[in-house]
Amino acid sequence: MISDSGIRERFDLDSLGNAVMYLVSIYLVGLLLWYAFTLGINRTRYLNLFLGPGLFLFYISQFRSADVSLTGDGGVMQQVSARLPGTNLVRKLIVYSYPLLGLLSIAFSVYVELNFTRIQTRVPLAGMSTADLYVGILIILLTLHATKAAFGWIISMFTVTAVAYGFLGPWMPGIFRHSGMDISQVVFLNTMSLNGAYGFIPRVGTTWVAIFIVFAGMAKSLGLLDYVMDIGEEMGSKVRTGITHVAVVSSFIVGSMTGAAAANTATTGTFTIRLMKNQGVKDQYAAAIESVASSGSQILPPVMGIAAFLMAQIIGVPYLEVIRAAILPALLFFLSVAIIIHLLILRHDWTIEVSEEPIDYDVFKRGFHFIIPIGVLLFTLVVIRMTPLGAGLYTILSLLVVQFLWTVYDDGIKVDTFIDLAASYLEGIKEGALEMVPLLGVLGALGIVVQMITQTGLSGKISARMLGLAGGVFLLLLVFAMLTSLLFGLGMPTPAAYILVVFLVAPSLVEFGVQQLTGHLFVFYFAMLSAITPPVALCCAIASRIADCSFMGTCKQALRIGAPAFVLPFVFVFNDSLIFWTIPRTPVVFLAAVFGFALLAIGMAGHNSVKRISLVPRVLYIALGMGILLGPDMVMLGAGVAAIVLLIGDLVGVTKVQGILSR
Repeated sequence: MISDSGIRERFDLDSLGNAVMYLVSIYLVGLLLWYAFTLGINRTRYLNLFLGPGLFLFYISQFRSADVSLTGDGGVMQQVSARLPGTNLVRKLIVYSYPLLGLLSIAFSVYVELNFTRIQTRVPLAGMSTADLYVGILIILLTLHATKAAFGWIISMFTVTAVAYGFLGPWMPGIFRHSGMDISQVVFLNTMSLNGAYGFIPRVGTTWVAIFIVFAGMAKSLGLLDYVMDIGEEMGSKVRTGITHVAVVSSFIVGSMTGAAAANTATTGTFTIRLMKNQGVKDQYAAAIESVASSGSQILPPVMGIAAFLMAQIIGVPYLEVIRAAILPALLFFLSVAIIIHLLILRHDWTIEVSEEPIDYDVFKRGFHFIIPIGVLLFTLVVIRMTPLGAGLYTILSLLVVQFLWTVYDDGIKVDTFIDLAASYLEGIKEGALEMVPLLGVLGALGIVVQMITQTGLSGKISARMLGLAGGVFLLLLVFAMLTSLLFGLGMPTPAAYILVVFLVAPSLVEFGVQQLTGHLFVFYFAMLSAITPPVALCCAIASRIADCSFMGTCKQALRIGAPAFVLPFVFVFNDSLIFWTIPRTPVVFLAAVFGFALLAIGMAGHNSVKRISLVPRVLYIALGMGILLGPDMVMLGAGVAAIVLLIGDLVGVTKVQGILSR
């Protein structure tokens, strides 16, 4: 009989699991790049070939992150044995549940692949077989469970509610009533019709979205995040406000590609919050700055937290048009946040002594090669206008080639160099795949939610009710849309928040006469701002834990710093020349908006860059800023003149005081 120690020596499950993760990651990234290069098969068929193995990788990664292993002390088997009563069989079932779910994911993917032609052509006419029904139920259950495992109960319970709503329609009150569905209809609509879990949202997710997330994961693994943080620390020592603005910029850049503001807070916040606290910034402010920057990163082109791809697909416009529309609002978001942070640093005297040492340009040189893939991305998207899938393909290939050349140039041609490079590529492939697979469940769940909302007619009913409640008052409709978007965005990753609000809220704005792209950006902005809005405020919750400070205190300061961002969507709705560019109105409105947000920042921070200001001037600054941002042209002009007079008065007063003191 082989001893327990002998089994451990012969069968190291941890090493086996790691090998499996590498193999499946190579398969997923290879399939993605092959499809991007050839478009060789039906897109839904490709989705199925990606979905099952992707969920398998997700479950294996969850299994390993929980330290589930037959080897070593303190593994989950030992932990479960210590905590839970029951037989050894029950404990083993608990330990092995995730790998089993992963195998079931591959099983349904194989079933759909083997029966794809029949499902595509005959099932819509002849109906589902019993096996189809059971496999469809399995797909829905695995989608729900993967969503819960990756993002918690909120999205999964929302999906369960949407499915239950399909069953309970005849018994629902008022506008929520519909004819109802049986289990066969629900399963067919969400699986075997090749919609729902196989709908356009997962199809976009496993192509356009996946290729950018894989690029981001590979770039981070190859040193992009370290490069950005090194530059941040170097530049932070050369400005009075220190690391704070660099922290905002780095969070914007990295977070734009992650698709989850909370994940970006956890990733970059680990570095930036510590650096800000070391500078002297109070812990609540440091956590709030990172929270606002991470939530704002989701609206930064060209990726926009992967929502840009979904938006282009839903509206049916070129991807480049979405990016162009989002550039100026994103720039206004960044400028407004940067100004208010600058003034808060001055108000609380968290400034630093500017280093007299010259800039260490070697810091820039160490990761200079990362600029080339970014240039390829912009060239392929903007200049030659490739699809995001094609642009992502060439961006990844350029990253691999440039990394190879850079490494050979830096280390020389040696066997060890090539071994290390191959290892870094494998690690990058694995990290890229692991960044993507948690989204597979939530994208499938969102596909189910959208299918249930559209099939029951709920979106049209909610739109009509919002219009009725607003009573024809446009501002009131916008406020309703804002509140609803904040509510549905609570605790959601970027794609989930956008999908929910765009189908439930945006139709009412479009029906009132708002341009479709403007309406989508309006609800999307507020869905993103829910990440810093209590009671959930997921970014604030994570940042406050990192900073070891009060959650509500962090929320309070995040709302203060992000206050201009809550005004921004109203600004581009009332002045849609910020979205649809015209000359000369767009540059005039943009410059006026920058001035208006600067006034809001002065009022919110209580500092005008040279001194603190009292309550009455603060209120005046805020009122004048709102007049410039939201008023008609004549009000904008009058408020601008009054604000200039007020600013000059403050500066002249300071100059007189300084003159008296100098005597």
